[in-house]
Amino acid sequence: MEKEKKPGFFDELKSSRKCTEIEEPIDLWFTEPVGFVFTVVARKFGVHPNAVTFVSMVCGLAGGILFYPRNFWINLTGVLLFILSIVLDATDGQLARLTHKTSELGRLLDGLSTMVGYAGAYFALGFRMSDEYIPFTETKWGGWIWIVIVVSALFFHARQDRMADYFRNLHLLFALGKSGSELTTSESLRKRAAELKGGKPSLERLYLRFYIPYTAMQERSTPRTQEFLRAAAARDGENFPENREVAEAYRARSLRIVQLTNLLTINLRAYALFILLLLGLHVYYFPFLVIVMGTLDVIMVRGYEKIASDLKEKYYPGDSGTR
Repeated sequence: MEKEKKPGFFDELKSSRKCTEIEEPIDLWFTEPVGFVFTVVARKFGVHPNAVTFVSMVCGLAGGILFYPRNFWINLTGVLLFILSIVLDATDGQLARLTHKTSELGRLLDGLSTMVGYAGAYFALGFRMSDEYIPFTETKWGGWIWIVIVVSALFFHARQDRMADYFRNLHLLFALGKSGSELTTSESLRKRAAELKGGKPSLERLYLRFYIPYTAMQERSTPRTQEFLRAAAARDGENFPENREVAEAYRARSLRIVQLTNLLTINLRAYALFILLLLGLHVYYFPFLVIVMGTLDVIMVRGYEKIASDLKEKYYPGDSGTR
C-alpha cells in the first residue's frame, strides 16, 4: 500500500490562508511565505499563536520607537523591526489556523499588537517633529503636532482599520459562509455580555468590553448594509448567508472593490510611512493618512453601501428586516 504523501510547504501555506481572493500581492508573495517559515518553526517547538502575537507586538513597538532619532540607520533598523512585526502578524494567524487554536482572545491581541506598534511610531514622530519646523514656515510644530497626530490616529487611522476589517469579514461571510468569517453583531455581543453580568472578571468580559463599541461603530457607519443584512436574515432564516444566489451576487460585486480593504489596513499605510521616514519626508505622512487614505475609505464605504442597497432592492424589495 502506497504511503500517504505529506503535504509540502506550499500546500500547507495555501491551507493556512483565509481566502486568497482578498489578499494583496505583497502578502501573497512576501509577507505570508516569509511568515510561514516562522510558522513552521513555531509549530515544531509547540509555540502558542498568542506568544507569536506578543513577539510581534514587541517588535512593532521597538521599531516604532526607533523612528525618533534623526539617524537614517537607526530609522532603517526601526523599519526592519516594524516589517518583522507585520510578518509575525501573519505568522500568528497562520499558526492559529493550522493548529486549530483560533480564539477571540487571539483576535483581540492581534488588534492590540498593531495598535501598540503604531502608538510607538506616532509617539516617536510626535516627540521628533515637535522640534521640527512646519513646512514652508519658520515656526516649529511644538505642541500643535500632538493635535495633528491625535486627530489623524483617532478619527482617520482607527476608522480606516475598523471599516476595512468589517468589509473584509463581510466578504468572507458571503464567500465562505459563517465558518469562514469573524463577523458578528453588537446585538449578539450585548446578549453575551448580559449573560456574564455580575460574574467574575474574565478574558471574555474584557473582550466584550472592547469589541461591543468597536462593532457598534462599524454598524452605525453602514446603515444600508445593516438593512440588507437584516432583510436577508429575516427572509432566508437559517439559510442566511447560505442562499447561494445572493451570496454569489454579493461576492461578485465585492471582488471589484475588496482590495480597498487591504489598502486601508496595513501595507499601504505602513510602507508609505517607511518610505517617507527614510527620505526625511515624514511630515507628509499625516496629510497622506488624512487625504489619500481618507478618500479611499470614503470610496470603500460608499461602494459597499451601494452593493447592499442594490442587492436589497433586487432580492428583498420592501422588506423591513423584521421577522
